[in-house]
Amino acid sequence: MYRSHRWVVVVSGIVVFLSTTILAVWLYKIKELSANGRVLMWKMQINTILENPMGVGREFFQGAIAKSQEEYFRTNDRGWGEQLVAGAP
Repeated sequence: MYRSHRWVVVVSGIVVFLSTTILAVWLYKIKELSANGRVLMWKMQINTILENPMGVGREFFQGAIAKSQEEYFRTNDRGWGEQLVAGAP
């Protein structure tokens, strides 16, 4: 049965892939600054985890993220887009 309908499976897979890709790009473009801000926060969280693999605790989390963000912007020349969405943690 699969061999007789192989083209249907292939075309269906391509359609699903393209539809998903178009939807993802569209959703990103709706609130691009918000999405970029989330990506920046994920970068800061990953940096904080790498610097403190045992964690910092709930009461020190905000300060650790702020320190990571400060270091991130101090060590490298970042574009205006990241600076725009950085804000204060």
